[in-house]
Parts: sequence; C-alpha cells; structure tokens
Amino acid sequence: FRITLLDVGQGLAMLVYTQRHTLVYDTGPRYSDSFNAGDGVLLPVLHHDRVSRIDILVQSHADTDHIGGLAALMNAMPVRRILTGVPQRVKYPGSGPCSRGQHWTWEGVQMEILHPAPASAYTGNNASCVLRISQGRYSVLLTGDIEKTVEQDLLSEMRGKLHADVLIAPHHGSMTSSTPAFIDAVRPAAVLFATGYRNRFGFPKQAIITRYQTRGIATLETDRSGALVVESSAVGLKISRYRELQRRFWNWNE
Repeated sequence: FRITLLDVGQGLAMLVYTQRHTLVYDTGPRYSDSFNAGDGVLLPVLHHDRVSRIDILVQSHADTDHIGGLAALMNAMPVRRILTGVPQRVKYPGSGPCSRGQHWTWEGVQMEILHPAPASAYTGNNASCVLRISQGRYSVLLTGDIEKTVEQDLLSEMRGKLHADVLIAPHHGSMTSSTPAFIDAVRPAAVLFATGYRNRFGFPKQAIITRYQTRGIATLETDRSGALVVESSAVGLKISRYRELQRRFWNWNE
C-alpha cells in the first residue's frame, strides 16, 4: 500500500492506494468560496496519479478542516461508497455510517474500522472514524480528531488492534489527545502530524511532540516536510518527505 498524508494547511486529507483500489480519508479544509482542498489539492493529485474513481471515501467527521473539500470532490469524480462519522451531514448515494467491525481486503491489504462503535452517541471530534490499515507485518493507524475519551475507549475495547508502525496523530497534536497510555499501546515507530504552517492553534503542541520523542518515536509534520508518503513493500516500510523529493518549485519534463 501507499498512503499519502497531503499538505493541505491546517486540516487533514489522505490518499490510500493499493494495487487496484483507491481510498480517500478526509477532504481537507475550505478556505473561502473560491478555494478548497478538494479542488486545489486532492483532485490535482488524483488526476496526476491517473485515478478516475474513488472506491471508498472515509469522511471522518464534520469539522471544516476535514470536510471542506467534500462537495468539490463529489462533483468531480465518482465515489462508489462513503463511510462517515457524521451520516446526518454526509448524504450522498452510497453513503452510510462508519462502524466498528467494518472491514475489507484489497489485494492483501486489510482495512478495519475500530471506532465508533455501532449506535455510538459520540459527536464532534469524537465521532471520527478510526481506520487501521495493515499488510503482513506493517500497519498504519488513522485517527481523525479523536480525543482522550475515545482513546480510553479504544484502550478498553480494542487494545489488541491498536499497535501500528505509523500513527497519524490524533487531532493534529493537540493537548486533548495523544495520552501516554494510548501512545504506549500503539507503539509506533513514527507519528505524522497534519498541521498548517504557523496555524493559529499552535499545533502540534510542543508537549505532545516531546511525549512522542521521549519514547524514541520519530515525529514528522506536513508544514515542515510537505506531503508525507508511507509505502509498504517486501523489503520494509518507507516514509518519504515530498519537500526532500522535490526540492525546487520548478521541474523540467522532456
């Protein structure tokens, strides 16, 4: 699999590719009537990668920095199925709630929803869909904006499925998430933060960065590295920083 945590400023949008399938997790922010991450980031990347349809779109919850590009994406590209933590807000054909226990396998890559539980009463950040992606010995955990309460629920009910080599930091590295017990259960080698440059929230918080680093966990941030790409292969798991791969604003194509 290949997972790209896109640089959409203060927000979250991710692409997940297997050999023959595409999943989008969240659609980034809407900055104004004239610019949103769907038109400005997601669609250009999908077109560049020659993607003509999305198999599953996971819209974790309804915060504007996560759902702002949804309408643009839906208007431009066919989507076979939508899973969301806010089914009352996301009403398109093929849409329905994400729910613990949902799982599917694409070309040997296993995907499973760990949260929310069926008939969950959570709203807001804590309604976020939590998705675990794994193949063989490698795994990645996508957490949306879950906070301490949901982390505790996962520790109580899903601890055995929390370990992941790469963790997408809950709630952009805010002080409301990334509890020590949760980090210790996931035991990632690296944590990726989706954050905007000089964002007004001050994410990721330095105390949270330190909490990971003192455990020997590598920390990477989209505002410093650009898009972050996680690739699994027979020889291991690799994380690439787009800003290192493309060090100039211009490219020469023959």
